[in-house]
Amino acid sequence: MPIGKRSASTEDKDDGKSTTSKRSRRSESDNESDGRRDESANEEDEEGVFDVSNGVEVEKEDADMPSPVSNESRGFEYLEHPADILLHAWGTTDGEAMEALIESLYGVLTELESIEEVYSYEMEAQGETEDVLIFNTLQEALFAFQAEPYFVGRRVEVVNIEKDTKNGTMKGINIRAWGESFEMGKHVQKNDVKAPTYSNMQIKREKDRVDLYVVVDV
Repeated sequence: MPIGKRSASTEDKDDGKSTTSKRSRRSESDNESDGRRDESANEEDEEGVFDVSNGVEVEKEDADMPSPVSNESRGFEYLEHPADILLHAWGTTDGEAMEALIESLYGVLTELESIEEVYSYEMEAQGETEDVLIFNTLQEALFAFQAEPYFVGRRVEVVNIEKDTKNGTMKGINIRAWGESFEMGKHVQKNDVKAPTYSNMQIKREKDRVDLYVVVDV
């Protein structure tokens, strides 16, 4: 089971120092993000959604397929799946790939551009294997959305990754996300994500590249 801290932290952007409190909010002016990302546009027709970024036509059934968000080294996209949504996230390190993966989950839940960075929220998870760790991390992020404080994030930072001393695989993670509490009227709930799954979960590592694939049940 994931281990979660229901605490938020404030960050001093001037000197890089951060302080932690149970659930402290930053002012909106302090939370203007320099790193807000532009989403790639999708062309939609009667048959489905055409992903401009990779030329894959995705059948639009029950799921509301979001747009990919990416740059050369870090990002995510949504791949075709018969019934659910397949998240594909990547980065130059394990940490960057995990950051992008969690952001991709938030993009399934609501429109990322509608999320303001009002306060920060901390989470942590552990797992005996990397598959379990990834599952527990997504479950922790989903739980914070489904219960108090109904948190949905726009930007995610991996603070620390604990690795196995024998084989170097991930077994623990600490995360800080910036966002706000979900509000009907301000945010649109695009998909009802029930849970992450182990179906087709993959971790691929190459030189300066980590790719993660996870199916979420919608």
